[in-house]
Amino acid sequence: MKKIPLLPRHFRWIGFLFVAISLGLYFLDSFRDRSDPGGIFIKTFVFINDTPLTPIGFFEIMEVDVLLTLIMLTMLLGLSCFAFTRRKVEDEMINSIRLYSWSWAVIVMIVLSTLVMIFVYGKTFVSFSFLFAHLLLLAYITIFKVNIWKMNRRSEHEE
Repeated sequence: MKKIPLLPRHFRWIGFLFVAISLGLYFLDSFRDRSDPGGIFIKTFVFINDTPLTPIGFFEIMEVDVLLTLIMLTMLLGLSCFAFTRRKVEDEMINSIRLYSWSWAVIVMIVLSTLVMIFVYGKTFVSFSFLFAHLLLLAYITIFKVNIWKMNRRSEHEE
């Protein structure tokens, strides 16, 4: 059996921590006063910054709000830790469920992307484009967990 390179089991907790941090940052951001220019501003190197109401910057050090970047990055890392963490028992059945789940997650995302490309425009389309990787991982994790649950339930009934 060819082994799939997976993260050690404790990365599941690291993933949980990253998702919790991401959700915490998101809720803090959603409850802040919009008239206050709050956020997390740091000086960083940017390739392109075309934020509205600011001059366009190319390849320079600029002070930018990185809160959305932190939210999306921590969520992506957390979901990746969930998706690629080894289970207690890794056998051929689990590997086949992983492959099945990845296949269906890709199919679901292709259908969803096609529908979004046809029927969604504007900021929502851009938001979906940025969240595509997150949604793909979420679809995979959901399909994988449901299939593992079904397998465990089936084996309990057979006993």
